[in-house]
Amino acid sequence: MQMREIISSEQFLELWDKDNTTDAILEVEAYLIDEKIMSINSMLKHIVEEKKQVSGGDDWHDGAFRATDSAANNLVEQGNSFAKALNWKIVRSPDSNLEVATLGSRVVLKQNHKFVYAVDVVGMSLLHAYGDEDVSIASLKSPIGKALVDKSVGQEFSAILGNGRQDIEILEAYPSPSLKMETRI
Repeated sequence: MQMREIISSEQFLELWDKDNTTDAILEVEAYLIDEKIMSINSMLKHIVEEKKQVSGGDDWHDGAFRATDSAANNLVEQGNSFAKALNWKIVRSPDSNLEVATLGSRVVLKQNHKFVYAVDVVGMSLLHAYGDEDVSIASLKSPIGKALVDKSVGQEFSAILGNGRQDIEILEAYPSPSLKMETRI
Protein backbone atom coordinates (compact mmCIF):
# COMPACT_ATOMS: atom_id res chain seq x y z
CA MET A 1 0.00 0.00 0.00
CA GLN A 2 1.38 3.40 -0.91
CA MET A 3 1.79 6.07 1.77
CA ARG A 4 -1.43 7.96 2.39
CA GLU A 5 -2.52 10.35 5.10
CA ILE A 6 -4.42 8.44 7.75
CA ILE A 7 -6.59 10.32 10.23
CA SER A 8 -7.72 9.22 13.68
CA SER A 9 -11.29 8.31 14.61
CA GLU A 10 -11.49 11.52 16.60
CA GLN A 11 -10.52 13.57 13.51
CA PHE A 12 -13.10 11.65 11.48
CA LEU A 13 -15.81 12.41 14.07
CA GLU A 14 -14.89 16.12 13.92
CA LEU A 15 -15.35 16.01 10.13
CA TRP A 16 -18.62 14.14 10.62
CA ASP A 17 -19.86 16.87 12.96
CA LYS A 18 -19.01 19.52 10.35
CA ASP A 19 -20.49 17.98 7.21
CA ASN A 20 -21.51 14.32 7.70
CA THR A 21 -18.78 13.23 5.29
CA THR A 22 -19.52 9.72 4.02
CA ASP A 23 -16.49 9.57 1.74
CA ALA A 24 -14.20 7.77 4.16
CA ILE A 25 -12.70 4.30 4.41
CA LEU A 26 -10.78 2.46 7.07
CA GLU A 27 -7.05 1.87 6.81
CA VAL A 28 -7.76 -1.84 6.33
CA GLU A 29 -10.18 -0.99 3.52
CA ALA A 30 -7.45 0.98 1.71
CA TYR A 31 -5.29 -2.14 1.97
CA LEU A 32 -8.14 -4.32 0.63
CA ILE A 33 -8.73 -1.87 -2.23
CA ASP A 34 -5.04 -2.05 -3.17
CA GLU A 35 -5.39 -5.86 -3.28
CA LYS A 36 -8.57 -5.62 -5.40
CA ILE A 37 -6.89 -3.24 -7.87
CA MET A 38 -3.89 -5.58 -8.20
CA SER A 39 -6.27 -8.49 -8.82
CA ILE A 40 -8.24 -6.52 -11.41
CA ASN A 41 -5.03 -5.51 -13.19
CA SER A 42 -3.95 -9.15 -13.26
CA MET A 43 -7.29 -10.23 -14.73
CA LEU A 44 -7.09 -7.47 -17.37
CA LYS A 45 -3.59 -8.57 -18.31
CA HIS A 46 -4.87 -12.15 -18.67
CA ILE A 47 -7.72 -11.00 -20.96
CA VAL A 48 -5.29 -9.05 -23.15
CA GLU A 49 -2.93 -12.03 -23.40
CA GLU A 50 -5.80 -14.36 -24.36
CA LYS A 51 -6.90 -11.97 -27.11
CA LYS A 52 -3.38 -11.68 -28.44
CA GLN A 53 -2.97 -15.46 -28.53
CA VAL A 54 -6.27 -16.09 -30.29
CA SER A 55 -6.09 -13.18 -32.73
CA GLY A 56 -2.39 -13.13 -33.41
CA GLY A 57 -2.27 -9.76 -31.66
CA ASP A 58 -3.71 -7.62 -34.42
CA ASP A 59 -7.50 -8.06 -34.30
CA TRP A 60 -8.48 -6.51 -30.96
CA HIS A 61 -12.11 -5.61 -31.80
CA ASP A 62 -13.36 -8.61 -33.77
CA GLY A 63 -16.96 -9.54 -32.93
CA ALA A 64 -15.83 -12.87 -31.55
CA PHE A 65 -14.14 -10.99 -28.72
CA ARG A 66 -17.10 -8.88 -27.60
CA ALA A 67 -17.65 -10.99 -24.49
CA THR A 68 -14.12 -10.46 -23.27
CA ASP A 69 -14.29 -6.77 -24.26
CA SER A 70 -17.34 -6.55 -21.99
CA ALA A 71 -15.50 -8.38 -19.21
CA ALA A 72 -12.53 -6.03 -19.61
CA ASN A 73 -14.81 -2.97 -19.52
CA ASN A 74 -16.50 -4.24 -16.35
CA LEU A 75 -13.13 -4.79 -14.71
CA VAL A 76 -12.00 -1.29 -15.67
CA GLU A 77 -15.20 0.19 -14.17
CA GLN A 78 -14.64 -1.75 -10.93
CA GLY A 79 -11.03 -0.62 -10.79
CA ASN A 80 -12.04 3.00 -11.33
CA SER A 81 -14.59 2.80 -8.48
CA PHE A 82 -11.98 1.39 -6.14
CA ALA A 83 -9.38 3.95 -7.23
CA LYS A 84 -11.82 6.80 -6.48
CA ALA A 85 -12.32 5.45 -2.97
CA LEU A 86 -8.58 5.72 -2.36
CA ASN A 87 -9.04 9.51 -2.61
CA TRP A 88 -11.48 9.48 0.30
CA LYS A 89 -10.41 10.11 3.90
CA ILE A 90 -8.58 7.11 5.32
CA VAL A 91 -9.35 6.47 8.97
CA ARG A 92 -7.43 4.45 11.56
CA SER A 93 -9.45 1.91 13.57
CA PRO A 94 -10.99 3.45 16.69
CA ASP A 95 -9.30 3.24 20.08
CA SER A 96 -10.59 0.63 22.48
CA ASN A 97 -11.73 3.25 25.02
CA LEU A 98 -13.95 5.10 22.52
CA GLU A 99 -17.61 4.46 23.43
CA VAL A 100 -18.97 6.31 20.42
CA ALA A 101 -20.10 4.66 17.21
CA THR A 102 -17.70 5.57 14.41
CA LEU A 103 -16.14 4.15 11.29
CA GLY A 104 -14.60 0.83 12.34
CA SER A 105 -16.90 0.29 15.31
CA ARG A 106 -18.91 -2.78 16.13
CA VAL A 107 -22.16 -1.45 17.54
CA VAL A 108 -24.63 -3.62 19.43
CA LEU A 109 -28.13 -2.26 18.98
CA LYS A 110 -31.55 -2.84 20.42
CA GLN A 111 -34.23 -2.00 17.87
CA ASN A 112 -37.80 -1.23 18.92
CA HIS A 113 -37.03 -2.36 22.48
CA LYS A 114 -36.79 -6.05 21.46
CA PHE A 115 -34.41 -6.97 18.59
CA VAL A 116 -30.71 -7.06 19.54
CA TYR A 117 -28.07 -7.28 16.82
CA ALA A 118 -24.56 -6.09 16.00
CA VAL A 119 -23.43 -3.90 13.11
CA ASP A 120 -19.91 -3.14 11.87
CA VAL A 121 -19.67 0.39 10.48
CA VAL A 122 -17.55 0.39 7.29
CA GLY A 123 -16.66 2.81 4.54
CA MET A 124 -17.24 0.49 1.58
CA SER A 125 -19.51 -2.50 2.19
CA LEU A 126 -18.61 -4.44 -0.96
CA LEU A 127 -15.13 -5.08 0.47
CA HIS A 128 -16.55 -7.15 3.32
CA ALA A 129 -18.01 -10.62 3.22
CA TYR A 130 -19.04 -11.78 6.65
CA GLY A 131 -20.09 -15.34 7.24
CA ASP A 132 -21.13 -14.47 10.78
CA GLU A 133 -24.90 -14.07 10.83
CA ASP A 134 -24.72 -12.27 14.19
CA VAL A 135 -22.96 -9.23 12.67
CA SER A 136 -24.29 -7.07 9.85
CA ILE A 137 -22.35 -4.55 7.79
CA ALA A 138 -23.45 -0.93 7.44
CA SER A 139 -21.61 1.56 5.28
CA LEU A 140 -21.44 5.23 6.13
CA LYS A 141 -23.74 5.84 3.15
CA SER A 142 -26.48 3.52 4.44
CA PRO A 143 -29.38 4.84 6.55
CA ILE A 144 -28.31 2.85 9.63
CA GLY A 145 -24.64 3.79 9.17
CA LYS A 146 -25.50 7.49 8.93
CA ALA A 147 -27.81 7.23 11.95
CA LEU A 148 -25.22 5.48 14.14
CA VAL A 149 -22.11 7.59 13.66
CA ASP A 150 -21.33 9.89 16.57
CA LYS A 151 -23.92 8.30 18.85
CA SER A 152 -22.81 7.16 22.32
CA VAL A 153 -23.36 3.97 24.29
CA GLY A 154 -26.69 4.23 26.10
CA GLN A 155 -28.05 6.79 23.67
CA GLU A 156 -31.54 6.24 22.26
CA PHE A 157 -32.72 7.76 19.00
CA SER A 158 -35.14 7.20 16.14
CA ALA A 159 -34.15 6.51 12.55
CA ILE A 160 -36.00 5.73 9.37
CA LEU A 161 -34.96 2.21 8.42
CA GLY A 162 -36.71 -0.06 5.97
CA ASN A 163 -40.42 0.58 6.09
CA GLY A 164 -40.57 3.21 8.80
CA ARG A 165 -39.27 4.92 11.88
CA GLN A 166 -37.44 2.61 14.27
CA ASP A 167 -36.42 3.21 17.88
CA ILE A 168 -32.74 2.38 18.36
CA GLU A 169 -30.64 2.10 21.52
CA ILE A 170 -26.88 1.65 21.45
CA LEU A 171 -25.97 -1.04 23.97
CA GLU A 172 -22.24 -1.27 23.12
CA ALA A 173 -19.71 0.34 20.78
CA TYR A 174 -16.14 -0.89 20.47
CA PRO A 175 -13.53 -1.41 17.73
CA SER A 176 -14.64 -4.24 15.47
CA PRO A 177 -12.21 -7.15 15.70
CA SER A 178 -12.98 -7.91 12.03
CA LEU A 179 -11.92 -4.45 10.84
CA LYS A 180 -8.52 -4.09 12.46
CA MET A 181 -5.59 -3.79 10.11
CA GLU A 182 -3.62 -6.58 11.76
CA THR A 183 -6.45 -9.12 11.29
CA ARG A 184 -6.24 -8.69 7.50
CA ILE A 185 -2.51 -8.68 6.82
